[in-house]
Amino acid sequence: MDPDYRLYSIQPTPYGGRGVYARTDISAGTCILRCPGPYAYVIARKFRKEVCAWCFSYAFEHGKRVWSWKYESTDSISLRDDQECIGKTVSPVHNSKQNKGNGANTAANLAGTWFCTAECRTRWCLEMDFGRLHASLLGMLEKLHITASDKKRGSADIPVTAADAIAIEGGYTFPLLKTLQPYWIHSKDALLSASHLKNPSTLSAGREEQITSCHQTLSSCQRQLDIVWSHAELVYARGYYRNAAPGEPRKEEPLSEFELDTARFAISALVQFFWEGSAAAHSNRGLDQNGSVMTWTDMLELQNNEVETALRKPEILATQVRVYGFVRSVVETALRTPGVMPAGAYDWGKLRAWVDKSDYVRAILGRDHGNVFGIWDMATEGDSEMLGWGMYIQGSYFNHDCAPNVKKRRVGRALEFYAMRNIATGEELCTTYVDVDEPASQRCAELREQWYFNCVCVRCRRELEVPIDEGTIDSGYVSSVDN
Repeated sequence: MDPDYRLYSIQPTPYGGRGVYARTDISAGTCILRCPGPYAYVIARKFRKEVCAWCFSYAFEHGKRVWSWKYESTDSISLRDDQECIGKTVSPVHNSKQNKGNGANTAANLAGTWFCTAECRTRWCLEMDFGRLHASLLGMLEKLHITASDKKRGSADIPVTAADAIAIEGGYTFPLLKTLQPYWIHSKDALLSASHLKNPSTLSAGREEQITSCHQTLSSCQRQLDIVWSHAELVYARGYYRNAAPGEPRKEEPLSEFELDTARFAISALVQFFWEGSAAAHSNRGLDQNGSVMTWTDMLELQNNEVETALRKPEILATQVRVYGFVRSVVETALRTPGVMPAGAYDWGKLRAWVDKSDYVRAILGRDHGNVFGIWDMATEGDSEMLGWGMYIQGSYFNHDCAPNVKKRRVGRALEFYAMRNIATGEELCTTYVDVDEPASQRCAELREQWYFNCVCVRCRRELEVPIDEGTIDSGYVSSVDN
């Protein structure tokens, strides 16, 4: 999708990448952009009974402990129009029997999606569920997670230690695979398989290129990432998450809370992509202006940060491949279990193909870091709490500046961006990624750690007493990976 931007355009920046630039003079207080909804999102697991899955309303801010409207894939709901959802009203969850005692952590209790009103539930069903597809996959996710959590690990698990990098013919090494070993139980096998490639020159531009640290060339790191993901496709073949026989080695621990949230985020994107190709999607889009209007193609236009993330935080790469394996198992199990998937003439083979290969899950997770926005509560005092996160595609093009000229505000599920001051034609529009009230040294450290660049904006250079070349500094990024 290529909207007709009246106030701004997306252009290459002098310091690399793309940014948002004013097409005309913009007055302070002007709403520059309104993103109606995220392309993909997740409400954090611990908040999903308290946060409406459609409008993101937080029960605590309305004097409630949880929301009362719940929807599961097994619910029979008739959608008469966009204002009414005919189905069963669920009693407040904190009063229900399923949330009491030791049985709280069951698939039946954990499955389902919560809403503040019947209208929000209707809108989610129309815009996000694709005839129970989304709810069915989320329900299967909970069942598989409970099964994995209850499963006893075999006594013959093989411990994986951080071994030395394996050298192959010509002196090539695989430092990324080595750094991954403490975090992914299968990384040692990936390294071994890489070391036995018949044509190791395909992993490097030339024999003279010796990779000796994590600050390797990005192209070499990309090739190692390809090895990791290819190995993940083999590891997480069908049946990986079935109950292991006694003593079966090398089974992973169940996914962590964060990994489960990431899996639900990935499923949200896959369902959205599946939904885009249907005629129903186009007809239902007109029912509500608050729905997501961007596409998978738009998502692919965002910066892919998987190389930088893998170099800086191999544990996140480990999370991503584990999430891929789990999402693949969720989809495959749902497809082969009678009665789980929605009835209808849907091409479920297409969905299976999307998870047989890692490309689709890898694409969304590679753009997760650095392109998503936290879904925060609306507290006016004290510290805010992040309730989840969402990918607002158009909003992701605003770069950072420690003296921003754009501020963002969440209104329900929408994200709005406003001019903080008068902005001249041609000026870059920037928001902030960190707390600008912190000292420059702390801001810069957080940006290096979380966003992988050294901030050289005018404010940082002034506060750090670094000479400023006004002719070359615009907003200011220097990649901390390349240096």
